[in-house]
Amino acid sequence: MAARFFQGFGVSPGATVGMAVIMDLYFEYERGQKLGLWVLAIDTGLLVGPIIGGFIDLVSADWIQWLTAIQFAVLLGLEFFFMPETLYPRTYMLARMPIVIPGAVDLEKLAEQKGNSAAVELKRTTNLTLLNIRPVPGLRHPKPWDSLIRFMLTFKFPVVVIVVMTYCFVWYWWMLSVITMIPAAYVQYSPQVQGLLFIGLLLGTLFSEIFASGTLSDFIVAKLARKNHGVRLPEMRLWLAYPAALLSAIGLILWGISIDRGYHWMVGQIAFFLFGAGIQMGNTVTASYVVDCYPLQSMSVITFYAVIINLSAFINPVSVAVESGLEIKLMGWWRLSSSLLPGKHSPASRGHSPRKESSRSLAACLWSGYCIVGGVL
Repeated sequence: MAARFFQGFGVSPGATVGMAVIMDLYFEYERGQKLGLWVLAIDTGLLVGPIIGGFIDLVSADWIQWLTAIQFAVLLGLEFFFMPETLYPRTYMLARMPIVIPGAVDLEKLAEQKGNSAAVELKRTTNLTLLNIRPVPGLRHPKPWDSLIRFMLTFKFPVVVIVVMTYCFVWYWWMLSVITMIPAAYVQYSPQVQGLLFIGLLLGTLFSEIFASGTLSDFIVAKLARKNHGVRLPEMRLWLAYPAALLSAIGLILWGISIDRGYHWMVGQIAFFLFGAGIQMGNTVTASYVVDCYPLQSMSVITFYAVIINLSAFINPVSVAVESGLEIKLMGWWRLSSSLLPGKHSPASRGHSPRKESSRSLAACLWSGYCIVGGVL
């Protein structure tokens, strides 16, 4: 358990740094695709690990841990030599670069309409030394305890809390449950075959990201923004949650039926494909939406999202017993029916932000959160 503590302590920063790097490098209109790729890396890691681990188990169970340690060492070397610092004082630069074309609607696109950034006297992060312990110029650096304070203060934003909590413990929770239950559901197969059964989830995740996830989310937002006089709203990303909910619900129901009635394993693979596609789309929608809601508090939102999703991953194997196919089907039917409830009352369909609702009354905020995740997801 002590070793597990240090393992989690070392891995956890990666969950926040990935989203933070995306925030540093890309504008809002590009963020859906980039966050989709980041989410893809997390989701595929859950699925590729068992596939490889099943065959490494032929050598010994200890070698699964050794292989993980070797991979971390390689990643550390790649990061040290090839990953530059991405922190960029965007607000500082925008405030000091002269505007060339006035009247822009999207504030983040002003960077494309400003003069030469070289006119601003500020040392660039790309010119910093390899080992730099000084503060990055133009940025306010937090104290060591600020992360904990920011995490607690994020509860001031009920929409973010409701969306993240509901996704992690109601939707993503069942992705973790399925992964945990595969060895018990296919107990007649060897660990190697059980690992190969993750291929359906992997293919569904990859298919979703290529054809119907981050890039499609950016396309939907851009199209809706043109109809809204060029103004982008975070709620525009929620439309993609409807097909995501349908796919994951249908896949969950189908897999529960296949296990309960002892169908051929290929039926389970088709169910996994649909379920994995829906989870990938839903994860991208959730991550993009909460970051777009509060861009000025992006680091706090990212930290909150990473803590909660990893907390759900920790609690799930402890609390989930071997569940029957009937329970899987019931959960799938619940999500399928709840995805159809909001209708015209959804914040996405109303075209305005539920954050305005939360400023008026807590009850309205809770209803908005239900429409976003209790219904849309």
